[in-house]
Amino acid sequence: MVLSVVSNGRSVAVHAAAAVIIGLLPCELHAESGLVAQTGQSGGIVVALEFPDGKSVTAKSLADGKTLWTASAGENYMKSTEIFVASGLVWTRDLTGRDPKAGKVVRTLAQEMTGPMSHGRCYRNRITHRDYLNSATGGTDFLELDGSLESPNPWARSTRGLAVMPANGMIYHGPYVCQCAIGTMASGVNAFYNGSGNADRRFTVEIEPRLVKGPAFGKGDGPAATADDWPTYRSWPLFHPSC
Repeated sequence: MVLSVVSNGRSVAVHAAAAVIIGLLPCELHAESGLVAQTGQSGGIVVALEFPDGKSVTAKSLADGKTLWTASAGENYMKSTEIFVASGLVWTRDLTGRDPKAGKVVRTLAQEMTGPMSHGRCYRNRITHRDYLNSATGGTDFLELDGSLESPNPWARSTRGLAVMPANGMIYHGPYVCQCAIGTMASGVNAFYNGSGNADRRFTVEIEPRLVKGPAFGKGDGPAATADDWPTYRSWPLFHPSC
């Protein structure tokens, strides 16, 4: 199992378990991060992001270091992009799956819902053997790798810089520490599970009023509110958490 790919600008070392170097490529590949995709009898291929901007992906032969193909890697919000190898394809931030050997786009995932947040979260995306997980809605969005289903979850967010963690059949989220679109989110540390028997189902969520009016609503006695009714620190902008 390949764990990492590192480069000094003149060669690329591919590390496996116990930090054993299983390949050394004599090539000028400035790799920020990389993975190895096995392509059957054609041998191994190193797929890595290119410096200095990290916006392009380059595939090189593990046998001789020759460049096989290059392509755009897409961009994340406030974080460097990432590449994945899953279901036999190389996946990049623009939701394209490429053939590891030829670089040809085999599949492009469509994403219909991209709000309510105006940008993706400031952490890297994730992938499983089945789903590409990004944050186009501001939450945790599942895109089936076969293109059959999209499951947006704008309310499921994680700590900025850390991202979500798919494991144990659940999605783990750290505490949310940002004010972007805070009207749509679940707070705290959470482990989400879809429940047994709910796989591959599409749910329709009805929008209901969030304000529940009790029997005393609108019947309070007393003087009308004024600007002087907030003598605590909350009235002073310097103490506001967004400042």
